[in-house]
Amino acid sequence: MKVKANVLIINAHWNNRGDEAALRSLIDSLSRKTNLISVQIQSTKVLQFPYENIKYTTEYPRLRNLLGFILSIITNFKYIPSAARGLVQMMQQADIIIHAPGGPSIGDIYGIKELNYLAKFWAASKMGKPYIFAAPSAGPFKSKCSNIFRRKMYRNAQAIVLREEISQGFLNELLPQNKSIVTCDLALQNDISFDTQNFILGMNQELIEFLADKKVVGVTITDLLWHPIHGKNKHLQEQIRTSFTALLENITSKGYKVIFIPQLFELGNDYTLMEKYCINSNCLVLSDQYDAYFQQFLISKLYAVVGMRYHSNIFSAKMGIPFVSVSYEQKMKGFMKKIDLLDYCVDIKELSGKTLIDRFNALENNQNELRKYLSDKALELKFLSHKTIDIIEKSIDELEK
Repeated sequence: MKVKANVLIINAHWNNRGDEAALRSLIDSLSRKTNLISVQIQSTKVLQFPYENIKYTTEYPRLRNLLGFILSIITNFKYIPSAARGLVQMMQQADIIIHAPGGPSIGDIYGIKELNYLAKFWAASKMGKPYIFAAPSAGPFKSKCSNIFRRKMYRNAQAIVLREEISQGFLNELLPQNKSIVTCDLALQNDISFDTQNFILGMNQELIEFLADKKVVGVTITDLLWHPIHGKNKHLQEQIRTSFTALLENITSKGYKVIFIPQLFELGNDYTLMEKYCINSNCLVLSDQYDAYFQQFLISKLYAVVGMRYHSNIFSAKMGIPFVSVSYEQKMKGFMKKIDLLDYCVDIKELSGKTLIDRFNALENNQNELRKYLSDKALELKFLSHKTIDIIEKSIDELEK
């Protein structure tokens, strides 16, 4: 039976198939619980949003108007800047607030950008709104000044769910005896309709013919220029280029086809980046118009995946497809450690053509065993992921009492 609780999801990211997958998994599950769901999205523009009945706002306290937002909190919302009125109204109407699943946006990695996340939790506390962390990553927490606010934010949370143990380790250092639990990525807990995705595939004959080969490898690449730390490392950009070029030459020479799977769409899409790696006719870049659910379906048809992008590897694990991952933040290494497959994870500091080829060769040699292992593991991960939903639903039910 549905309840009347008004649920607001904040700090959601969009225009990225991974963020889309985790957010949609959360929305789809909560929609069975309540019809009153709204979302605050960290983007200037939202495209391809698939929910007509879900209200969303792109307002958030960007650095240029953060001071005004903070002033509204200090004045107990007697003063509200025009750029924040929609967000403040959504927060005031909410019965419970959920921090969307995603990367380590709270922590040292993203620097000053973290302030717009922290400010919203301050506002929620000022309004007396309960809030829950729905399985993001977090940390590290080395900034002593920021840690004053971080500790208060986590102490005031009704529930803290994280998606891997490395993030929990960072939180334990920041706030010993905290109440966090670890589940795993929310994109793992929901089913997709294979009938629907088969219908969509049926409209693309070129893709059908390309996937008819049993040796198709999915690849995701990012140049990390957007990353606040790695983006400053020009040597790393060249290392990424030479490493993946070497891998692609190696596997295509052995008869594999390669399909690149863009993770960013519309704003700043990475279709063009991956197109540069198409070295011959055995390579194809998937259209960036295919959504996160179709990408999961597509990956289920592949021989293997080599992914720099975190969620391309999450999709592989979900579909029981062997994969080699590249870890540039704790979220990937934490997941690989959780599923006991660190041998198939390349740390960004060790990235080279040789390490990628060596890991892929190991995957080839153990392909059948990996498929069985991941297929068995997928059920366990689905159950673990759904615990996040259970915790949120329990909190919603308590509101109704």
